[in-house]
Amino acid sequence: MIGVTNDSKIVKGVQHKQCSRCKRFKPLDEFYKFERGSFGVMSICKECIKQYELRRREIRQKRCNDRYRNDPEYRERKKQKSREWNKAHPEQSKEWRKNHLERFREYQREYKREYRRKYQREYQKEWRRTHPEHLNKYRRKKKGEHE
Repeated sequence: MIGVTNDSKIVKGVQHKQCSRCKRFKPLDEFYKFERGSFGVMSICKECIKQYELRRREIRQKRCNDRYRNDPEYRERKKQKSREWNKAHPEQSKEWRKNHLERFREYQREYKREYRRKYQREYQKEWRRTHPEHLNKYRRKKKGEHE
């Protein structure tokens, strides 16, 4: 049987280990296996590793997106690689487009909704300024109805 150390304890007959990141005691099955680690598991729990990886992925994605927007050479290289892959894998490319079509359409709808919400008032002011004849006709028509 495994002994109890400063970073471990036994609760209801189950060996627990302290996560070195969140400092909470958790059962050994909440740690990934690692032969060289104490008790044969890693020192950081699965939950903390997942959070770390998620943050790391978001930071990397942001960095890539910024580079894609700001570096035309990088953007062109990425597009060229994508074209080459699509040519080399037509079936997979077709399947991917089919599977992601609805997600892309939803993204477009949301983008348009947000864009309209953001710029509609400005657009209306500009339209009214550039089309006074339509407004005057509408106002005369409306005024005539109330008289």
